[in-house]
Formats: sequence, C-alpha cells, structure tokens
Amino acid sequence: MTQVEIREPAADFPLRANARAAAGSGRVLVVCPSLFVREGMTRLLEQSGGDAVVHAAATMDAGLQLDRLLRPAFVWVHEEADPHFGFVRLFAESRHDSRVAVLLKPGERVRERASLAFETGAFAAFDASSAVDQLLDGLRLAMRGRPHLPSSLRPPDGHGAVARPVRRLLTGREVQVLHLMAEGLQNRQIADLLFISVETVRTHAKATMRKLGAQSRADAVSRGFRLRILSPETFPAPVLFPRPSRADFPIRG
Repeated sequence: MTQVEIREPAADFPLRANARAAAGSGRVLVVCPSLFVREGMTRLLEQSGGDAVVHAAATMDAGLQLDRLLRPAFVWVHEEADPHFGFVRLFAESRHDSRVAVLLKPGERVRERASLAFETGAFAAFDASSAVDQLLDGLRLAMRGRPHLPSSLRPPDGHGAVARPVRRLLTGREVQVLHLMAEGLQNRQIADLLFISVETVRTHAKATMRKLGAQSRADAVSRGFRLRILSPETFPAPVLFPRPSRADFPIRG
C-alpha cells in the first residue's frame, strides 16, 4: 500500500494531486488526529494485504474533503476524530457503495459506543486494545465486505436484540432474502437456495428496499445492519451448501 498524508484541510492543488495519484487503485481513507496512531492504523492496513492506496487525514474536515474527491471504498475512523460518530453518519447516509469502520478506545461503556457506531452507519468496529492479529483478521474481513464486531465489543445477551418494531416491517422471507443479499448472493443463487423463482426473489428484494427506504441492494443491507435487522454476530453465515431441504425454510414465498 502507498500512504498519502493530509494533516489539515488542504488546498485544492495537493488534494487533486493525491486524487490523481490514487487513480486506478483501491482507495482507503484513515482519519485520526494522532500522527503516531494514524501511522499505526496505516501499517495495519498495509499488513492486511491488497494494493490499495492509503490516504490519511488528521481532522474530519480534511477527511470529508478527501472523501468527496477520492470516493474511497473503505474508511477507517478513530473515535478521537469523531467522538459522536457524526462523520460516520454523514458518510453512511451519503454513500451506498462503501464501508466505514471505527477504531474505539478502550474504557468504560465501550460496548455502548460500539452499538452507537453501528446505529449511525458503521460497517465494522475495532477495539484498540485488541491484539494485532485480531485487528488484522477483522480488517481483512471488513475490507472484503464482511461486517465485523469483536467479542469484546458485543453487547451482553439480551441487549443486542433486533429492534422488534423495525423487524416487523419485513416478512420472514424478506429477512431471509436480505440476509442472503448481505452475503453477496445474486437473485439466481438466492432463488436456488430458497427453492423459489427468480421473479419471487426480485419481488421480495424490491419490497425490502421499499420498506427500508433504500435506494439500492447495498443500501438495503447497510440499513439492515443499522436498524439491527441484521447483526454482525450472524456473520460469517453458515455454509450454504450442500443445499438445505425445504423444511429448513418453512416460510412460504
């Protein structure tokens, strides 16, 4: 990976130069006020594999400027740069094709902060006190599109349940389709797995998007996590093949 450092809201010229330097490469944005921690986050991204260009910003303003110019596929924000997750919310609400993760400081109520981060749109959360190997494993999952929440940040049993009023918006089959969409399956694959027609899958997917107010399948998945219809604890999902029997899916299409 190549690192491009922007410490403060910069002038147009260097920002444009950085955008040109990243052309044709995967783009990753790190936002953290501490130079030492920012460099550590960058090194972790480098060790996680891939050939992405890492752009680093010290402030939310600089991060937003880089986001507008570079449209990074993955953004990693340190809690100190965004203590109330306003950047996370803004980023999640304005973008439907990217992932934003947060690095949380250890301390009291860290699980509550992790829950808040997901509610505002984070795709993954990391505990800064975790071992390097655990951070690397989580980063690899998140950069491949897998939600990640380490056990140290998960709420105790009974406090991380799906919000029932929201979940009741969707039928059981729509929740199943949404879950498989989150796994990256296409309509034909979902139809084969659930023993229903492709047209029925399309109908469920459209209904799910309409009920969640989503503009795309990726947006529906993102909203599913934010509304706790989907949960990071369910990923990675069980192996889908060999194919289950109809008894495994009693809800009619």
